[in-house]
Amino acid sequence: MMGIYDQPKQQEWAAKIAKGDAFILISPEYNHGYSPALKNALDYLGKEWQGKPAAYISYGATNGSRSVDQIRQVATYMGLVDSNATIEIRDIFSRNQTESFEANEFDEKALKAAVDKLIKYAK
Repeated sequence: MMGIYDQPKQQEWAAKIAKGDAFILISPEYNHGYSPALKNALDYLGKEWQGKPAAYISYGATNGSRSVDQIRQVATYMGLVDSNATIEIRDIFSRNQTESFEANEFDEKALKAAVDKLIKYAK
């Protein structure tokens, strides 16, 4: 939590995150929680997250709602500011039949609203 890292990869990651003004955290719902890769990305650092607003995008069997519930708790504990902007992508399994994802009008409006909130909080 002090920002003192001895590993080069950790220092690299810290430098990238320190540059950010706000974050959109994206995760599938993975066994009723969020992805282990995202957990590691958050846990690998400390102070770089503090005071920066976050929005959440999730998807999965319940549109990712349980994923967001858990990650929101961890992110808030780590000092990220909850912008209360959440996008739960519905029907991901029927909509994602190919290698690419096509957003619908609802997704696009929700993303714009989330980004607008992050900009407001970051200022």
